[in-house]
Amino acid sequence: MSSLIETAMNTILSNWPDSSPTTENRIQRSCGCWVSVTMWPNFPQLPPYLGECEHSAEVAQREESERDARYVSEHHKRTLAARKSRLVTWQTFEAFDPAPSPDIGNAYRLAQRFAERATHQSRRGLALIGPPGTGKTHLLNAIALRLIDRGHDVRYIRLGQFFGALKAAFDQPGTSPEAVLSAYQRVSFLALDDVGVEALPLDSWRGEQLHSLIDERYAQGRPLLLSTNLAPDALSGYLGQRLYDRIREMCVLVPVSGLSYRARRADTLDDWMES
Repeated sequence: MSSLIETAMNTILSNWPDSSPTTENRIQRSCGCWVSVTMWPNFPQLPPYLGECEHSAEVAQREESERDARYVSEHHKRTLAARKSRLVTWQTFEAFDPAPSPDIGNAYRLAQRFAERATHQSRRGLALIGPPGTGKTHLLNAIALRLIDRGHDVRYIRLGQFFGALKAAFDQPGTSPEAVLSAYQRVSFLALDDVGVEALPLDSWRGEQLHSLIDERYAQGRPLLLSTNLAPDALSGYLGQRLYDRIREMCVLVPVSGLSYRARRADTLDDWMES
């Protein structure tokens, strides 16, 4: 392979006599040796070539090991953060199918744009609204994973699990419902899934906790991401008009409608069994 590359480079250089490589600089490698730096003036897209030294193979092996160690470390951090936030690590943007309907495709593009561009100064999030099985949870997971990859602090939780964690804290030594609530109020990005799955309407205690959570995030300018199977009118009835209006201020409402992924998978399985 190296001989083929060398032949190709010699052919290129023979066709452009004024493009011969120049060796004008020297650089000290990490091993301490000084080596020449070869450049191609008329081919700036080609990377500089560092000359060899007696430690070249050792240096290359060490650099490869360091790259592998960085990858493992970053992957480990991502896995721990995802596990802490109860994220499904395979539910990424790459694994999402945006084709089933225009609404789903638009929601996919908005979610990806938010995940790529959001910063600690972002104040508005997304509220994914649509029937069950259209990929809302998958998109919340994908957003959270991408934000984690970008170094942001993220928590994902279903609303029912949030209420369960608050109640469990009453009986757990060393913690309290206030501490659990504060953790979700203060995290940079919060993804709240399955809002409205609980029985309607919210009782007074749950309503108070949800108000405290959202009001504090609103006051601190921290973005909120959420998903719900409820239509806007039903969501307003579930939350109450005040809290619904607050969420409309904090989130862009994104419709996610289309044929359920579960129904399409069932149709595909039926077709396969009949073939």
